[in-house]
Amino acid sequence: MNKIFIASKGRAKESNLIEQINEYNLDYKFFVEPQEYSEYKKIIPKKRLIDIKNKDKGIAFVRQIMLEYANENKIDRYWLLDDDITNFYYREKKKMIKSSILVLGEVEKQFINNNYGIFALEYQQFAWSAKKDRVENSYMDTCINVDAKKAKQKGIKYRPLPFKSDRDFGMQFIYHNCKIARSTLYAFSCPKNGSNKGGLYDEYNYKEGIKEKEAVQQLLGYWGSEIVKPIVKKDGRNDAKIFWKKINSKQ
Repeated sequence: MNKIFIASKGRAKESNLIEQINEYNLDYKFFVEPQEYSEYKKIIPKKRLIDIKNKDKGIAFVRQIMLEYANENKIDRYWLLDDDITNFYYREKKKMIKSSILVLGEVEKQFINNNYGIFALEYQQFAWSAKKDRVENSYMDTCINVDAKKAKQKGIKYRPLPFKSDRDFGMQFIYHNCKIARSTLYAFSCPKNGSNKGGLYDEYNYKEGIKEKEAVQQLLGYWGSEIVKPIVKKDGRNDAKIFWKKINSKQ
């Protein structure tokens, strides 16, 4: 299985992933902020911790450190997982069966003969109704496998967005003629964005979502109105509708 990278903030005692990773003796790194390093060191071996040397720079900043770390250490592909993933699943027809983090290895097998810049797992609440084994060129977040070597070759980076950086990252791969794919045979579950303490909780709940709105406008600035359309969801959250097929007309 590819190495696992996890950015974590304020969840040293809450991440369900630590138990699963240790149970199966997987190769991983936790990327944490300096003021929390000693707290994480109480439960995670020092050799598994990366101090990012900066505080409150945002998730895109940490994601870029991970990408650079992979390239500096000649790691061609790695798993990037959010620290609040609660469970993993595999699909049998329309039934989701609870499993373990080892499904990541099965997803690698599913895509082993494909040249995807990113492949990912589906959200559990969507996977059960899927009619195909994958969805190509759409959103990829929370539980993804990144081709770091290809990103370096194409000059793809995590740009400084407070939110939507995962979406922008995937869009860059598509723009550079690299497909991305989301497996519907395997899935994960996690809390709703901004609903649990730690991570990006403060950002999601900052002044009625102003940072989310700013992120949508930044995304619009990067890609233009033909590809990005600002929308407001039923719960009042600012979001962006992406016209994926327009990113690269060669798709």
